[in-house]
Amino acid sequence: MKSEMKIKKAAFTLVETIVAVAILSLVLTSVYGVFFSVLNTTKKGAEAAVDVQRQRIALKTIEDALSGLVYYEQNQAIYGFMANTEDYDYPSISFVSRVPPDFLGNKDFGSERLRRITFQVEDDEDFGRSLVMYQYSTLQPIDPLEIEDPSRWVLGQDLDTFLMVFWSTINGEWVYEWTETNSIPTRIKFEMAYARADGSPALAEDMQKREVVVFSESITQKMQNPTLPAAKGGSSRGRSSDRSRSSSSSRRKPTQAEIDAYRKRMAERNKGRDDGRGRDDS
Repeated sequence: MKSEMKIKKAAFTLVETIVAVAILSLVLTSVYGVFFSVLNTTKKGAEAAVDVQRQRIALKTIEDALSGLVYYEQNQAIYGFMANTEDYDYPSISFVSRVPPDFLGNKDFGSERLRRITFQVEDDEDFGRSLVMYQYSTLQPIDPLEIEDPSRWVLGQDLDTFLMVFWSTINGEWVYEWTETNSIPTRIKFEMAYARADGSPALAEDMQKREVVVFSESITQKMQNPTLPAAKGGSSRGRSSDRSRSSSSSRRKPTQAEIDAYRKRMAERNKGRDDGRGRDDS
């Protein structure tokens, strides 16, 4: 009897078991809550870091392309600088550049580093608006059927914002549309941001900004086709001929009396020579 009472005292009651399970459940719930919260925070941080890295790569690609910009004023058909920002959601910029050795896509073009590059925003079937880069050779074949499609690279997907503004030396201010077709801007500002994971618009802290200074100098028509200096020999001959013409034009015409006197002197000189020969013969 005493042993049975001891066993009953050592065992847990049903109420105590339920309370213990409840406490354990609360502890496990809090632990899992903290774990998943850290996991979500880490995931969002990793996604934000990836987005920032994608933005930096895209903007760095644009900077590298603009650093080698080539512009010949006389050859607008080949070297023209074109910027289309009328459509706010789908802007584009196109120019010819001598790209650096580590530029994206150099393997496809081999040793040909001078090529036209176009950056534009367009729709993607899977990821919505995307920033896309096109590259193609400036030395296109004459036959249009032989022209290959430009190489295409997607620099950024799920694009929320992509803006360009240009510094106009004529107006002395930033302009949203580049209308100076016979020149290139000295500075260009870019703003870029991707859409958030939840689909909400990008915030101010999501925006990446760059200001690119274009060091390329416009090759004007006068620089491309300079006036050749006159040859030294030709100039001296020209000066001597000019002198002879001026001296001949300024020389006075002899009168008839001067001509008769000259003939008389010549006749007397010849007569003296003939008389001398006669005396030598005798």
